[in-house]
Amino acid sequence: MDRNELIRRIVMALVARGIEDLYIALMLLDNFPRQRFTLIQQSIEKLSKAYIIGYKLTNNNTSDNNLEREANEIAKKLWHGKYIEEIDNLSNGRIKNSLSSRIVVLPTTADRKNRLTEWALLKDFENLFSESRYPGPSPHGNRPSYKINNTMRWDMFGSTDIEKVCESVFKILFQMMNDDIGIPIPKVKPNGRMSDYGWKKFTRLYFAKYQPIPVGGKP
Repeated sequence: MDRNELIRRIVMALVARGIEDLYIALMLLDNFPRQRFTLIQQSIEKLSKAYIIGYKLTNNNTSDNNLEREANEIAKKLWHGKYIEEIDNLSNGRIKNSLSSRIVVLPTTADRKNRLTEWALLKDFENLFSESRYPGPSPHGNRPSYKINNTMRWDMFGSTDIEKVCESVFKILFQMMNDDIGIPIPKVKPNGRMSDYGWKKFTRLYFAKYQPIPVGGKP
């Protein structure tokens, strides 16, 4: 097996797990918002790590026999949100620039200057991930950007904006994998238990071309 095929298999193993997580999250709908968010965060983390690992293995001199070991070492260093910083660095700011042009709509907020961008929300995913998994007081209630008024705050877990961020990230990463490391992501179910109807809906959402929206445009 040649080097490119070995790297492709390592990358696609992570991509498959990320797609499975997101597919299951979509099946949960709104019934279990915290569990759904946990799966969404995991899907983005796995897909991001797939790109980072593929990029670094493609551009370094690791011997073919040590590719899997090197992939594991790369993954170990991407803890607690480090993958977001690393993927933005490797892409020369493509992720940040793209997501900074898209506005997350906060409820009852009339003026755009108080609205979050998708990039700002993605950067906070690790804190939200901890809150979705572990009990305890929420650290988000006192954040001005998440407050609607003095008595109400935005419930991130019940918001469709989480899915909007994920959809943007998946579309961008699929394109970057094709452009930067020569690994196109095929529209093939990674798990035979996925329904044809569910997979058709998934591919329609996440394999479509990413369309940036200007800050002054319609959210």
